[in-house]
Amino acid sequence: MQAYSDPYNDRINEIHRKYLMIVVPLIMKVEVEDGEFPAEILNEIRSLVSHLSKAHLSDDNQEIERHISKAESHIKRAIIDCYKYLCFAFNDKFEAFHKDFENVDLSLVNDGKFLIGLNQKRKSAKDTLLKAKTTEPTTSDEDTIYNVFEIAYNSYEEVDSFISDNFEGLEYLKTRTSSLEEKARIKNRNSNIIAAVGIFIGIVGILVSVIVSFS
Repeated sequence: MQAYSDPYNDRINEIHRKYLMIVVPLIMKVEVEDGEFPAEILNEIRSLVSHLSKAHLSDDNQEIERHISKAESHIKRAIIDCYKYLCFAFNDKFEAFHKDFENVDLSLVNDGKFLIGLNQKRKSAKDTLLKAKTTEPTTSDEDTIYNVFEIAYNSYEEVDSFISDNFEGLEYLKTRTSSLEEKARIKNRNSNIIAAVGIFIGIVGILVSVIVSFS
């Protein structure tokens, strides 16, 4: 087993930095948003550790280079997979938000600025994810794939943050809308009851008139 030369040290340190500073926080987000640790990401990390271990134990410079290059590829693929999962998780979260607020007039939030901003950011997120998904099958360049999925992830995170930043106004409007709907239901129910009582009294009046006329 040989000590790594400076170029190898720099590259390995960069792999460790990316794992601690990028992969770990992204995995935590994936677990929070999706509730699981995807097997694809775990497999990339397992392969990463395997190649780093083989490089560390090798005395052959060519083998060290090969394993470090493989490790660099796996750390990049792990980040790409995190970006993918988070894009889909944020999209599912948005769909749940849309369903939860489908009866709420979002144009009333922040003088209409919220809805305009949300539509713009949502469209940007969908467009960037579509570009990433269509780019991936057409190239083997991991840097290109990494970049397009990073842009898509940042776009979806911006949508999620935008909704969170307006949460107070959204919840207030939702509560107010629910209250107005409940009042409308009660008013409608009372109207129906009054109408039914009126019809009943009318029928009773008719029956009494008929009985009196035959007596």
